[in-house]
Amino acid sequence: MMLTPDELQADIYRDELAPNMKKGAALLFAHGLNVHFNLIEPRKDLDVLMVAPKGPGHTVRSRIQSAAAACPA
Repeated sequence: MMLTPDELQADIYRDELAPNMKKGAALLFAHGLNVHFNLIEPRKDLDVLMVAPKGPGHTVRSRIQSAAAACPA
C-alpha cells in the first residue's frame, strides 16, 4: 500500500517496488494522482487498487475526533 507523499511515489515504485513485486501481486494506493497522470505505470501483471476516504484528510480526521468525543470511555 502506497501511503507516501505523492511526489515520492514514482521513485519508490520504480526503484523499490516494481523490481521486487511478485507476478500477480496487488498494488494499493490511497490517492490516484500518480496512476491517473501516468507518473506510475504499474506492470501489466499487477492488480492495482485504490482505497481512499470520501473526503479530504482534515475532514475525515475531524469526524473521527467528533465520534470519539461522543463515545464514553
